[in-house]
Amino acid sequence: MTRSIAVENFIVKNEYLSKLREGNVQFRYKLYDVDDTVIAYYFTVKKNGENVGYFVTSARENIDPMLQYGYGDNIGANFGNEINKGNKIYYLGGLQYMYAKNSTGLKDKYKKAKQKSLKHSSEAYKEIKENKLQGLEKRKDRSPGWEALLKNIDSTSNATIASTSWKVLSVDRIGQRRSGTDHPDSSCGPATGAMIADYYHDVLGYSVRDNATYGSWAELTNHLYREMDTRAWGTSMNNWREGMLYHVRHDSSYSAWSARQWGGVGHGNLFVQAIDSYDPAALRFDYFVQDSTEHQYHFVAGIGYNKNGSFTGDLHVAYKNPDGGKNNDETHWIDWTVNDQDFTFAYMQ
Repeated sequence: MTRSIAVENFIVKNEYLSKLREGNVQFRYKLYDVDDTVIAYYFTVKKNGENVGYFVTSARENIDPMLQYGYGDNIGANFGNEINKGNKIYYLGGLQYMYAKNSTGLKDKYKKAKQKSLKHSSEAYKEIKENKLQGLEKRKDRSPGWEALLKNIDSTSNATIASTSWKVLSVDRIGQRRSGTDHPDSSCGPATGAMIADYYHDVLGYSVRDNATYGSWAELTNHLYREMDTRAWGTSMNNWREGMLYHVRHDSSYSAWSARQWGGVGHGNLFVQAIDSYDPAALRFDYFVQDSTEHQYHFVAGIGYNKNGSFTGDLHVAYKNPDGGKNNDETHWIDWTVNDQDFTFAYMQ
């Protein structure tokens, strides 16, 4: 399968994936678009009998090759069970997927989920109402990433990209469902804030209160839940920004900190600038769709970038997810351009 060659070459190309180079790339599942056509393929990387990595690779050449990937196998854990039930896996973008037997069932399921959200999320009613079920954004022509990734690359060659094109900050993952967290279903925003506060204190040595002040990561998350005025449906990006800004100013002068908030489209360079300034960013996905979740939005901590992902100038974003299981500690990646219309981001500086 040519897509497995693309995955193998991508691993060789990127130094931050070097731990996967001795593994075997294995095709696992087809992933579908909203019109029932195949949109992507799910691969795992197996090493010593264990799935150590995963890749969601586009099935179409008018979409950039590598859509989502990382260490572990967190997003595909239930795919096999759902396929055995006769369901298809519909891939709707970074971190987002649903299960249904066909497109009609998918649309019905989405409609019901949206109606439930509208009923319980009055503060976000307009935003939820305007959201539509849609497939991945597609180019008018072939993505330039395919030509390079479908060639044979010698693993001993100088194919690895320059280290200056990528950067990942040493941010510890804090799960939103840790024991002691008061609102585990709606704490992705506060847990993301906790990761950033912890990084500022532990790694950069800033006067920012971390878990030591409150006794645990869970209590830090609970504290930020209140400061961000988080509700059962989640955290608005405005509240996340203002709550986080209030938090980092506890032990600093008012003028020492400011906050920036942007939409994803056209602002990838600002995300790169934030990471280059050692400021992790919160990425909040708009009306978030994922089977087995009960929240309408989802935050992750943006901790790094690769400016030359599938091709020169193709921005990929590294993130840590506060959800996805207690062992989901690894760094994951998504393609910025394919997903930028679906999220906003904010950071302190």
